[in-house]
Amino acid sequence: MPARDPPPPALCVDLDGTLCRTDTMLESLLRLARRHPQMAWRASGWLLQGRGEFKAKLAKHARLDPSALRYNDRLLAQIAAARSRGRKIVLATAADEGTARAVAEHLGCFDEVVAGNGRKPLKGKAKLAALRARYGATGFDYAGDSPADFAIWAEAQTAIYAGHSRRLWRRLERRHPAAIHAGEARPAAWVRLLRMHQWTKNLIIFVPWFAAHDFSNAHAAAADGLMFLAFCLCASAAYIFNDLMDLEADRRHADKRTRPLAAGDLPLQAGIIGAPLLALAGLGLAAAISKATAAVAAGYLLATLSYSIYLKRQALIDIFTLAGLYTLRLIAGHVAAQVQYSPWLLTFAMFIFLSLAVAKRVSGLAAAGANGGTAEPGRGYRCGDLNFLQSFGMLSGGLAVLILALYVTSSAVTRLYREPIWLLILCPIFLYWIGRVWLLTHRGQMHSDPVQFALKDKRSYAMLALMAGVLLAAGPK
Repeated sequence: MPARDPPPPALCVDLDGTLCRTDTMLESLLRLARRHPQMAWRASGWLLQGRGEFKAKLAKHARLDPSALRYNDRLLAQIAAARSRGRKIVLATAADEGTARAVAEHLGCFDEVVAGNGRKPLKGKAKLAALRARYGATGFDYAGDSPADFAIWAEAQTAIYAGHSRRLWRRLERRHPAAIHAGEARPAAWVRLLRMHQWTKNLIIFVPWFAAHDFSNAHAAAADGLMFLAFCLCASAAYIFNDLMDLEADRRHADKRTRPLAAGDLPLQAGIIGAPLLALAGLGLAAAISKATAAVAAGYLLATLSYSIYLKRQALIDIFTLAGLYTLRLIAGHVAAQVQYSPWLLTFAMFIFLSLAVAKRVSGLAAAGANGGTAEPGRGYRCGDLNFLQSFGMLSGGLAVLILALYVTSSAVTRLYREPIWLLILCPIFLYWIGRVWLLTHRGQMHSDPVQFALKDKRSYAMLALMAGVLLAAGPK
């Protein structure tokens, strides 16, 4: 009888960081912290029982939803091609067996699952021994992403790399010139993680110094500049923390699913380590100015984290918190530059930012309704609240303009401007701008963040130029 051709090698695929663009253990830990914070402290005790037992208990108490995870589409295409040629597809992972089987069942493309358990983790040489026992030496191809996978790649017929590290890829290429790269691009992931485009909001810190006409005070300008950097770092830390807490919700959101942590463009470790480091750096910069500025920065960070953890899900409290965070930037500018507090400016800011915060919520709620939802996920509002929120937001914007009108006709401006009567023109300009914001919001054409809309809107810049002209006409002293 003619000799049979040997069967094609099994395609063995790792889970964490390879098939799935995240770490399922860290996903479970974050899910436990979000949903069962009272149990999170017990996780350290589980870790003392061993890594395998730790993963098993995490999976038991914070079972992941496989449909909410982000997968490597490029690798999935290779798996589909191999499966069409009759090859055996194996999910080989050190992750908890229950998690691995749930993923395999969800994707429906695996013939076998080789996974760890609470007694013995399946990683590196232990995984190699398990694959060798099942498929023989060199009887498999292997897709992985970490240094621990080099032992397995050494015996695999074909080495497939699905990670993001250029250093590891070059190292694998030197050892296996025929290695296949199945990783996916991460465009500007760190810039997007830090939300550097949001730093422009912190320019509000300079407003008190500008409004006080204290332009010759270089020390005040430098202090505001340092406070600006401190708030940028604290804001990025808070954004990263928020992304970690909102992983599942972000992955189901039309726009937010592209955020680096939700999309798997960066490992969760980047956020878990990066957030506290950025927060400490921001607080350190604020402390370099004074104890008072350090207290303001700490208050801002605490309020932002409270918003991410709890307050954003509380109706009305969330929008007041958002408005308060913007007003806190003004307070930071007063404290850093040692400018006397302006009740007019702070009151105006509170109402205008409250109006913009409501517009943000209305925009999200309207988008949820347009997609067939009855509420915006993770928020305390229902689509039936739209009319109330629109009225509330427009009222807040109108009150801000009223406060502006009272200010420009008060005695407080006579010491700052030679012809303060010109300042009355600011009121219709500003009323037009806030009216346009709400008209676009009502039409469903508003950006999910009205402040970002203002920074990109040409008419907003035209209104700003008009207001600058009015200020010059009023003759600053």
